Amino acid sequence: MHRRSFRCRSGWASRASRFAAWACRSLLGGTGRSESLVGAWSVGTKPLVMPGLTGFVCDLAWAVFTIDGRRQRAVRGCLGIFPELVDASSARRCEILNGMLPPDHADVLPPVSGGRPLRVVITLTGRGGQEALRLARQAGWHASLWPGLTFEPTGEGGDRALLRLGDMDWLLLTSPQGTRSFQSRLERLGLGPEHLAGVQVAAVGEGTALGLSQWGRRADFVPSRADAQALAAELPALPGQVALHVTGEASSDVLERGLQERGVVYRRLNLYRTRPISYSPQAIHDLRAADWILLASGVAAQGVAQQVGTGLRVVAMGEQTAQAARQAGFTEVRVAAQPTLTALLAALPAIG
Repeated sequence: MHRRSFRCRSGWASRASRFAAWACRSLLGGTGRSESLVGAWSVGTKPLVMPGLTGFVCDLAWAVFTIDGRRQRAVRGCLGIFPELVDASSARRCEILNGMLPPDHADVLPPVSGGRPLRVVITLTGRGGQEALRLARQAGWHASLWPGLTFEPTGEGGDRALLRLGDMDWLLLTSPQGTRSFQSRLERLGLGPEHLAGVQVAAVGEGTALGLSQWGRRADFVPSRADAQALAAELPALPGQVALHVTGEASSDVLERGLQERGVVYRRLNLYRTRPISYSPQAIHDLRAADWILLASGVAAQGVAQQVGTGLRVVAMGEQTAQAARQAGFTEVRVAAQPTLTALLAALPAIG
């Protein structure tokens, strides 16, 4: 039950359209789920290299619909970044991230050869994963991107707290996904960045702050180090002030404990939950063939351990992720000096 419309204006575009028809059927169809997808897309002539593929270039635009015809989200870009452009609620309803396609997959690892470069699999999601892939390849490593997480809304209440943000002294955002979930919930309530005029906003790091500023609200505070411990210690909040932490279910209590020790009243609102991806056979092959796996989430570490095993060498972005990896069963775990992409990748040459 798919609608296809292709507009091709050259010979290569005609070939690209035939390829895109096959690719889009693979991505959007045949899920075998009760909520299968209906897709509509077109192929233009502006060339975009599709990561991991050679011989064809095409610029794809498509819209994703559920079976009842309600539009979820229209997106534009190459197939390699398709899942990043679908919001968490759509992903959950449409089941497209649950092992049905390689999320954000940019390339498989090349075959083993003599004197080969370091082989790395990146499990980070979204723009962080894409940027880590770019930097790793720029460094000369053989890198493959297999994000280890997907997100879904909790359905938890909290509209009252969000409607009365002015009663809070601080709003705390500790991940890009938390920022996206927060924005989505406010938009559902018919509210925008101007609703934050009466509250100070803290972002745990520059990545979280960037998503906030792109939405239209700059962060009032970013700690010197991008982790919950630094945020708890450095947040310029006074005893008795109230801080609302918008986060996910898997978030640790480090921030809560640190703020309570300072007399800050801590409130928490879980807007999303994190799930490990069900890896495809190709992803499992790449993970097993890698010299190092890059992790930035304890949930991703658990997913790799359960589906691939723990006989792998991993580099964790922070100590919390490293601890989760050890608890999952990994024995060779290294930690980046700082919880940043640069530090994560800088760890590899020294240990490669």
